[in-house]
Amino acid sequence: MVQKADAALRSEAAEFSRRRQPLTPLRLLSQVFKVRLAGAGLVVVCVFAAVALLANVIDRYDPVKPDYSAPLARPSGRHFFGTDQLGRDIFSRVVHGARVSLGVATGATLLGVAIGVPLGLLSGFRRGWHDDVIMRVMDGLSATPGILLALALVAALGPGAVNVMVALGIVSVPLLSRLVRAGTLAVRETDYMLAATAVGVKTPRLMAVHIMPNVVAPVLVQGSLVMAFAILAEASLSFLGVGIRPPQPTWGIILADGFQFIDSHFWLSLFPGMAIFFLVLGFNFVGDGLRDVLDPRLGRALGLK
Repeated sequence: MVQKADAALRSEAAEFSRRRQPLTPLRLLSQVFKVRLAGAGLVVVCVFAAVALLANVIDRYDPVKPDYSAPLARPSGRHFFGTDQLGRDIFSRVVHGARVSLGVATGATLLGVAIGVPLGLLSGFRRGWHDDVIMRVMDGLSATPGILLALALVAALGPGAVNVMVALGIVSVPLLSRLVRAGTLAVRETDYMLAATAVGVKTPRLMAVHIMPNVVAPVLVQGSLVMAFAILAEASLSFLGVGIRPPQPTWGIILADGFQFIDSHFWLSLFPGMAIFFLVLGFNFVGDGLRDVLDPRLGRALGLK
């Protein structure tokens, strides 16, 4: 009887050790592919990323130069997605638009993380007047809907890819800072944090070694959703004419150009709209998969841990 109990304890210990292995990037990817639809979303995102990187190789025509010999041509073997009112190849413009959208979204997300994570750490760890000042500023930014705040910031900064990226990065800061603050407040009162403070561990090390690893998971999940929002917001701003300006091809500009012909030449808006739809859907699926993998409770329920 004692031997059976000992064997059971050894088996449980081995299983616990296996589950506690570090979640390396490769192991994280393998876990994400086990979640339904998350793997498909990751494939879609990777395909669009490859298209963006290889845009100069994939395109068949100049996406900017007009060709007045073939305006508003239907989709065919010569022009896969047809042409616009200036004869520009829609396929080439959509391909190059992927580079702009992903570039702006990536830059905006990284900027939001670079600003929001330190602010959230400082607010949650220091508390006091630091917390009051930072959170009241975040409250002010959160009081305005994201797309309206981005519209106001772009109007103040001026059009252009860099200004759109900065505006969308600032819009994402309140959500990320609040997320990190909540995680910091939870970790701050744990026994190991109190012990580390008692033995004299310096504040920068406490934040970097003891708190930051515990807030990385929700930041990764939220980062994928911020990417999806940034793609939609960039397309919206460009569609309204206040974001990236022509002739640079973006999905929002292509939609705006095709909107006036939507009754008779629907393909002008169909293909950029489908590109936005599938890429945003892919990031949402990836975010759901990361949440399931990185949340211990959901992971155990799905058999991922």
